[in-house]
Amino acid sequence: MGIRLQNFSISCDYATPEKHTALTLHMELPIPHEDIQKVQEWLENRHWKAGEVYLVDKYPQHRTLISEWLRASQARSEGDKVPMSLVA
Repeated sequence: MGIRLQNFSISCDYATPEKHTALTLHMELPIPHEDIQKVQEWLENRHWKAGEVYLVDKYPQHRTLISEWLRASQARSEGDKVPMSLVA
């Protein structure tokens, strides 16, 4: 049940001298409603690997993206600086 939706938006910060503008990519990966509590508990308790395994198992075609995204999210949640880079 659910939909897979790829979408994007563009935003501009007019308060910056260079008018910082960014393209934000949105991707929804549906999970069953009955799994929400389990996934939230993993993330709340910093069991990032369990969340990664669950999502990669459900969406193997996005393995690399999910792994990188969760690794960076974990680093941010722990107060680490995550280097930003532009990639194509």
